[in-house]
Amino acid sequence: MSSDREVTRLAKQSTVYSIGTLIMKVGGLFITPLYLDTNRFSASAYGHLMLIEVTVNLMVILIGLGLPQATRRWGADEREDSLFEQSTLASILVTLLVGSLVAAVAYVFQRPLTTALLDASAPAAALAWGGLYAALRAVSMQLMVYVRVKERAAYTVGTQSLELLVQLSLIAYVLLQGNADLTTVVRIMALTSLISPLVYLIGPASRVFTRPAWTQLSPMLVYGLPLL
Repeated sequence: MSSDREVTRLAKQSTVYSIGTLIMKVGGLFITPLYLDTNRFSASAYGHLMLIEVTVNLMVILIGLGLPQATRRWGADEREDSLFEQSTLASILVTLLVGSLVAAVAYVFQRPLTTALLDASAPAAALAWGGLYAALRAVSMQLMVYVRVKERAAYTVGTQSLELLVQLSLIAYVLLQGNADLTTVVRIMALTSLISPLVYLIGPASRVFTRPAWTQLSPMLVYGLPLL
């Protein structure tokens, strides 16, 4: 009987996450035609945006230091253990610190980094906002993993969908108004990426506000870093 309940529970979780994936794909299909309309967003700006997104995705992985993977592994054994909350808080604080350093470097060296990663014609401010975007995404990922370990699938998908809806709505608005440039789009992406961390922290992730277990960081990094 317990095995049947476990199968049912896993099926429900999988269904919710599948719906979330579908929502993300539909959202991408909705905004792409506006991006590709060169009367609203230049081809060069779109190319630079794709490069920034690739860079951000790589930086999110590096900023995380493998801690999301370690949190997922630790949580599989200690979902109800107070030590899990403490180790998760330590991971979040480290991610926040590393992300802040990345955002600061992106801001201070925005012009040389823009020239190296994009080209001299790209607006340097866009890359600076990209650094903040990467930092917030990394923190959000750490919180999301915690919430997923707690088996709050609907909360996770709902939070991600809310952020996506707000982000795409704002980007679509500026594109339709003809006021969009690369910096504006990346700024919207960065600022709306605050939504998920805030919603997680006022919801299930509020339990992590305890004393951080710094001693757990070493084994978590040893486990997580090779998985980068």
